[in-house]
Amino acid sequence: MSFIHTFSAQQLPLVTRTIDNDAPLAMRNELVDAIFQPIEQSAPTQAMHFYRVILQSVGGRVAGDPYGGPRYACGRDLAILEWPRVYDVLIRLWPEFQRLNLQNIYRENINRVLDHHQVVWDMDTTGNLRRVTPAPVMAQVAEVFRELQIDLYAPAYAHLVLSRDAYDARPRNDLIVCSESFDALESAAKIRLQMPTATFGNVLDVCRQKTLFVPQVIDTLQQFWTLANSHFRHGMTEPFALGRAEVDYVYTSCLGGMLLFSRLT
Repeated sequence: MSFIHTFSAQQLPLVTRTIDNDAPLAMRNELVDAIFQPIEQSAPTQAMHFYRVILQSVGGRVAGDPYGGPRYACGRDLAILEWPRVYDVLIRLWPEFQRLNLQNIYRENINRVLDHHQVVWDMDTTGNLRRVTPAPVMAQVAEVFRELQIDLYAPAYAHLVLSRDAYDARPRNDLIVCSESFDALESAAKIRLQMPTATFGNVLDVCRQKTLFVPQVIDTLQQFWTLANSHFRHGMTEPFALGRAEVDYVYTSCLGGMLLFSRLT
C-alpha cells in the first residue's frame, strides 16, 4: 500500500493532465520521497546503492559519504537536472526495484505523484512511462496491439510501435505520431486486402468496388486519406500545424481504422 498523497488525492478536483514539457521542482522533491520510502521501509541497506544509481545514471559524481545522506543528495541533484532527465531516472530505477520485489509499491508511489502534479504520463507495469489517455482509448490501443502482434501484420506493427513511442515521448512528437500511425493503418489495410504495392487510395477504390464497408465509412476514410496527404505524409502540401486535439483525433482514428481492416470478414 502506498502512503503517498493518501489524503490529498481525495480532495483534488477533476483536472485534465496537461504538464508534458516540465518536471516541476515540488514534484521532483516528492519523487525523492516516493523513491526512498519503500527502500527505507523494506530494504534500508540499499539506500546508498540507489543513491549511486541515481547520480551516476545522470552523469553525477558519487560521494562516499554524501552530505545530508542519500535523500538530500539525490534531491539536490534532481533539482538541477534538465526536466527530461528526471523521467529518465524513474525508468532507470525500475529494474532496481524489481530486484528487490518492490516494483509495485514503487510504481504506485510514482503514479500518485505524477497524478497529483497533473503530469501526462503514468508508469506502466513494465516500468515505462505511457501517456495517460481516457480508458476507452487505452482499451483500443491494447486491442490494436493484440490483433496486429502476429507475423502477418509485422510491417504494420512496426509502424504502430513507432507511433505509440512518439505519442508517449517527452514531449510528444506530434508529426511522427500522425505519420507513423497512418503508415500503420495503410500497411494493415494493404496486408488485409493482399495489395502489397498499393496506396491507401488504391485500397479504398477496391473497398468501393467490392462494397467491403458502407459508403459513408469509405467516404470518411477517403477524407482521412486527403488529410494525411495534405498535412503529414510524404509530399505533404502544407507545413505540419495540427493542434494537440487534432493529433489525438488522427491517432485514435488510425487505431480504429486498423481494427476495421483487421476484422474485415
